[in-house]
Formats: sequence, structure tokens, C-alpha cells
Amino acid sequence: MSVPDSRVQRAYRVRISLFLLAVGLLLVVWVVGSQALQTLKVLDVIERERDRWQQPGPVVEALNLKDGSIVADIGSGAGYFTLKLAPIVGDKGRVIAEDILREPLAFLWIRALLRHRRNIRVIHGEPDNPHLPEGQLDAVLVANTYHEFTHPRTILNRALQALHPGGPAGHCRSRPSARRGRIP
Repeated sequence: MSVPDSRVQRAYRVRISLFLLAVGLLLVVWVVGSQALQTLKVLDVIERERDRWQQPGPVVEALNLKDGSIVADIGSGAGYFTLKLAPIVGDKGRVIAEDILREPLAFLWIRALLRHRRNIRVIHGEPDNPHLPEGQLDAVLVANTYHEFTHPRTILNRALQALHPGGPAGHCRSRPSARRGRIP
């Protein structure tokens, strides 16, 4: 029994189309992957330069973190401070990296994966809500980000609510409203 030519031609067209689709997808993956690798290299160079003027040591030291601490980096971007905080809090601790932009968070996720930092949790926040766990944080870091806030009072109130009850509230500690968990 012979197969009709139209069925053979159709099967042939489907196979060629699938092959071309696979080649196209591989090409896209290769281009995007190579761009991502280039971006990761550029981030490393930029951060080495940033270490000179940012002086992250004193900033991180002021957070008074220890093994097992839970800290949030609000406006983490691609993770400059997040990646510096992760080894300090150790495997028992956690760094919550929050940003409202997805692309830097994706790069942070990749960088954490490549550096085997399983104690980093990436959160996509909103302009008025960083989605931090309430009452669980030992410290909150907002570095080079405050000027970007569209709702600074709301973000700071949510950050304050995310700190352990009775825990440090930074420079707001002495203000009566800060003790109640709210910034006026």
C-alpha cells in the first residue's frame, strides 16, 4: 500500500518547520545567554569600582548582623549589598532582596545561584509595598534607593513593621511614633 504524496509532503513540511523553529530558538537562547554573561561581567567590574566610593564595610558593620540574622535589602537592584550580606548571615540566616524592577532581580537570582548563595530570597515588590515578612527582620538596609521611592513614608512604615517587635528602628528609635511601629 503506498502513502499518498500529500501526506508525505505534509510530514516533510512539518519536520522542516520544527527543525527551523528549533534552530531559531537555539539562536535566540545563544544571543540572550551571551548578552546575559556580558552583563554579569560588567556588573562585577562596576561593583569593584563601587567598592572604592561606597565603602560597604562600615555600612554592613552598622547593621550589627551575625550568623542567623534575617536582613532585607530594599531596592537591592542586581545585588551589590545583598551579595555582601549573604556570607555574614550565613546558612542559618537570610537576606531578602527586594526591588520593583524584575530585570535586576533576575540578574541577582542568577548571581546568587552561581555563587551558591542559597540564603538569598528575591522578592518583587511594588512602589508602595516591598512585601516584607512582618515582624521577622533583624535589620533593613536602604542604600542608594530612597530617592527612587514614590511612596517613601509607606515603604519606611512597612520596613519598620517588618522588624522584630521591640527591635532596633535605626535613627527613628527615639521617636515615640517609631516605637509604635509607624513613621509620621
